[in-house]
Amino acid sequence: MFSDFSKHYPPFLEFIPICMLIFAWSYAFGQYANLPDVIPTHFGFNGMPDDWSNKGFVSVYLLPLIATLVYLMDFGINIAVIKSKDPRKFINLPIAKDVVLDTKTLELIRTAVVRFMYAMNLLITLLFAYLTYTTIQTGLGNANGVNSVLLFIIIGALLVLTVWFTVKISRLQKTSIITKK
Repeated sequence: MFSDFSKHYPPFLEFIPICMLIFAWSYAFGQYANLPDVIPTHFGFNGMPDDWSNKGFVSVYLLPLIATLVYLMDFGINIAVIKSKDPRKFINLPIAKDVVLDTKTLELIRTAVVRFMYAMNLLITLLFAYLTYTTIQTGLGNANGVNSVLLFIIIGALLVLTVWFTVKISRLQKTSIITKK
């Protein structure tokens, strides 16, 4: 399986988001007993907590759980895209019915999709690991809230990545269109 991955990106890179997930879960489990009975569960644009909940499974473990589910879903989609014999199965581009993309371009698009999904997965996992850490730190009284600048940098990186991907796919599509006769 990992030989298929290495055509698109080094498989060892998957350890980065996995390590972030392990950190989020272990930090939440490790600090659970130290948390007060009421902890922050939402932060405003200024980074300060604006909603609080009783300490419990949902309020402490929901962020790592969402991060894990999103990671597994994205990783599963990436596996499906990589393993697919026909890249057209997962590539949905707005092109006319009389247009065909050559095999080389389809493989380039597949690689771009896989790399995009990995980068999105990495940033989303980073976001949730950071939110888990900051929520617990704020609950323990060691922080006043989230660092809004860091949060906006991560969200901005997600948006920039999406724009980059859209432009890249558009350029790939335009450079190798073969029209049916």
